[in-house]
Amino acid sequence: SVWVLPETDRDYPLQLSSTGITRRDRNYRIVSGGRTYYVLEYIVRGRGHLFIDNHHFQPAAGDFYLLPPNMPVFW
Repeated sequence: SVWVLPETDRDYPLQLSSTGITRRDRNYRIVSGGRTYYVLEYIVRGRGHLFIDNHHFQPAAGDFYLLPPNMPVFW
């Protein structure tokens, strides 16, 4: 589920454009050559796999990570 938030006409240093929840699904994959914005994810329960620059991470419940813009990633 994804919720897109309304744009603001103010120039804030940080703007949240969307939020969402990913439910467990063994077939769910994201492959990205990089996005033009930061991605912040918090894991509520379970764990997943994150591959960045030939490094394998396994974020689990209670973890969060921040991906900078233009970061190629597979998760």
